[in-house]
Amino acid sequence: MVITTTTLVPVDLCQFQAFVSVVQPLCYGDSAKVILELQTGLGPFDIHLMHMGSMLSYEYPSAGIYSFSIGVAGESYIVLTSANGLQIVDTIYVDALSPFEIDAQNVSDYNGYGIACHGDSTGEAKVNILSGGASIFIRMVEWNECR
Repeated sequence: MVITTTTLVPVDLCQFQAFVSVVQPLCYGDSAKVILELQTGLGPFDIHLMHMGSMLSYEYPSAGIYSFSIGVAGESYIVLTSANGLQIVDTIYVDALSPFEIDAQNVSDYNGYGIACHGDSTGEAKVNILSGGASIFIRMVEWNECR
């Protein structure tokens, strides 16, 4: 009995493995970031991103981690193709964020300047987020002293 084993070298000729992830935008007007981890396969790799009839194309020379920005919200299709024609097709989704709508009011006031008393550098404001933005809100306060 004769056993014959055939090994294709390199293994990249018959395998193509990649991971696609999306870092969602945090604020209205920001772009999402698509991260491609091309693990195995024969380069160069062609990347086509299709969204509502528009297409973006990229080419990456070899396996590795790559990224690009996408500024359109909604569902997009991504087609990854290796140099020898192996393909991976995936769907990605980018969140659509609306701008903040806020209501802001001075709470403390001294003669209309929004400070507690003359010569003081403190003040108080009340801000209500009415709608929009991402689900995580971060409060940033900046104090400027007048001298």
